[in-house]
Amino acid sequence: MAIRPSPARDIARLVAELASGDAPRRDSAAARLTIIGTPAAARLAALAADPAASPDARQAALHTLAGIDAARATAIATDALADPSDIVALEAIDVLAAAAHGDTAASTSAFEQLAELAFDPRQPAARRLGVLAALRGLPAHLLTPIDDALAGAEGRTAFGDATSLEP
Repeated sequence: MAIRPSPARDIARLVAELASGDAPRRDSAAARLTIIGTPAAARLAALAADPAASPDARQAALHTLAGIDAARATAIATDALADPSDIVALEAIDVLAAAAHGDTAASTSAFEQLAELAFDPRQPAARRLGVLAALRGLPAHLLTPIDDALAGAEGRTAFGDATSLEP
C-alpha cells in the first residue's frame, strides 16, 4: 500500500482557489474540498464568514461547508442572511432550508428564521422569493399559515402570484 501525502497540505491551496474568478476552477476546488471533508471545515468556515472575501468565494465556501459540516454551515448561514450580497444571502437561505427539513430544535430554528425573512417587507424581493422556493417540500401544516398570511394585501403586493408554496 502506497503512503499518500496528507490532504491538509492541499486545503489552503484549494480554499484559495474558491476565490478564483474562474468558475470551473472554483467548482473543482469545492469538489475536492468536499472529498477531503472534515479537515477542511475550519478553513471553509473562516472563508464563508470573512466579509473581506469576494461574494463568489464566500458563497462557494458556504456551499462546500454545508456538504461537510451542516451544523457549522447553518450557524454561519444565520449571520449570512443579512449579508449585503444577494449571492451570499441566497446561499444562506439554501443552507437554512436544508436544515429546516428535519425534526430537531435546529430545524425549527432554521424554519423560523426563513419564515421571518419571508415576512420582512424590508428584505429584497429576490431574497423573499428565495425563501418561498426554499420552503417548498416542507409539510403542509407548516406552509399553509405562511401561504395564507402572504396571500393578504401586503404579500400580494410584494409577490403577486408567487406567494403560493404549493409545488
